[in-house]
Amino acid sequence: MKYEDNQETNVCILGLGYVGLTLATIFADVGIKVTGIDRDEILINNLNVGKPPFFEKGLVEMLSANAHLPFPPTYLVGLKEPCATIYIITVGTPIMRPSLEPNLDYVRNATKEVAAVLRAGDLVILRSTVPIGVTRNVVLPALESISGLVAGKGFDLAFCPERTIEGKALTELRELPQIVGGYNKSSTERAANLFRNTTQTVIDVGSIEASEMLKILDNTYRDLMFAYSNQMALLCANLGLDMTPIVRAANQGYNRNRIPVPSPGVGGACLSKDPYILASVCRQAGIDPELFILGRQINEFMPLHAVQKVEVELEKLGKPLKDSTILVLGFAFKGQPETSDMRDSPTIDLVNYLKQKGSRVIAHDPLVSREEIKALGVEVTTIENGFAHADAVIIMLNHTVYQDLDMHYLIEKAKKPLVLMDGWHLYSKTDMDRLSGLVYRSI
Repeated sequence: MKYEDNQETNVCILGLGYVGLTLATIFADVGIKVTGIDRDEILINNLNVGKPPFFEKGLVEMLSANAHLPFPPTYLVGLKEPCATIYIITVGTPIMRPSLEPNLDYVRNATKEVAAVLRAGDLVILRSTVPIGVTRNVVLPALESISGLVAGKGFDLAFCPERTIEGKALTELRELPQIVGGYNKSSTERAANLFRNTTQTVIDVGSIEASEMLKILDNTYRDLMFAYSNQMALLCANLGLDMTPIVRAANQGYNRNRIPVPSPGVGGACLSKDPYILASVCRQAGIDPELFILGRQINEFMPLHAVQKVEVELEKLGKPLKDSTILVLGFAFKGQPETSDMRDSPTIDLVNYLKQKGSRVIAHDPLVSREEIKALGVEVTTIENGFAHADAVIIMLNHTVYQDLDMHYLIEKAKKPLVLMDGWHLYSKTDMDRLSGLVYRSI
C-alpha cells in the first residue's frame, strides 16, 4: 500500500495520561494533526483550556504554544467517528490484586473503539505496556472482527513502546531512539516514518513480539538493579556498614560499575507493574518467574523497612510509634526528574504502615497537590512547621527541595530529640551526628 505523505500526518491518540498527552503534544509541535481521545470529561475540559492533569516539565508552556498552531490539537471525550489515518493506543495496563495479573480491559476497550471507525489503509499502533503476544493475539483479532478488514491488507499494525522518564518526557521523545515492531513491512515502514518526525533514530526490531519484549526488558532490568542495591543495603545494615558511601566508592572511576544507591522504595506506574507482567509471561511459557518476583518484593519491602528503623529509634527514646507525629517529606513516586505522579508511590505504603501503627502523619511535597495528599488521610504542612511538631522525619524523595535544607536551623526549631530517617542519604552522617538532639539514620 502506498500513501501520500500528507495523509500520514493525521493522528488520533487514545488515552491522554503521561504517555498519550506528552506524545500528542510533541506530535502537534512538529506539525502533525492530532486528535486526543479520553473518557474523562473533566480531563478533556481542562486540556481544552490548557490545563494538564499532572506536572511535566515544559508541558504547560508547550500546550499553550500548541493552542496557537495552524492545526492545534483537538481533545474529545470518546472516539465516535473516523478522525485520522493513524490510531495510537496509549491506555494503562494496571496490575490486578491479589492475582498480580495485568488488566487488559483498557486495551480491549480502546481497540474496540478504534475498530469501530477503522477504514481501509489505516495504521494502528499499540504503545501500552503489555504481555508478549497481546498485540497479535488480542488487538489484531478484535480489529479484524469488528472492522471487517484484514491485517496487512486492509490495515497496518505495529507495536511502538514508550520509553520516556517522567519529568523529561518532552525532551526524551525527541532524543531517545524509537523502537518499532510491525506486523509486516508496510506496518513497520509507516510507523517508522511517523516517529522520524520527532526523533532521529528509529530501530526496527523485526517483529511485534520483539518490540513488546524490549519494553518489558527495559523496566524489569531496572527494577532488578534497584532491588540488588536495596538487598545489599539490608545486608550492610546487618553488618554495621553504610551501603551508600560504599556504592559511591565502588562506582568512582570504575566505569564497569553503575550500581545505584539504595532507596526507601521503588515505585511508579511502570516499575511497580512490569515485573508482574513479565512474571505472567514466564508462567505462560513455563519459565520460573521467581527472580523478577523477588526483586519486586524487595523493593516493595523498603518502605516498611524505613518505618521499622524509625520505630526502633523512637522506642529507644521512650516514644512509641502509636503516640508519635511523623513528618513525611515527598509523596510523588520519585524526585529526580521531578514529577507530581503519586501512582504506586512507595510513600503511600509507608503512610499506610504508619497509620496502621497509630501514628499521626503530617506531610509535605513540592509538587503533589494538597488535595491528593489529604485524600490519603494525612495533614499537609510546611517543612519548617513539620520539623517543629514531629517526633521523627522521613525523607522519601531525593527532590532538590530536600537536598539543601538548612538542617541546623530546622533541628534548632525542632522538638528534641528528633529522629531523622534520610531515605536517600542526602546528608552526611558525620555532619548530622554533630547536631545536638538529632538521631540520624539512613537506608
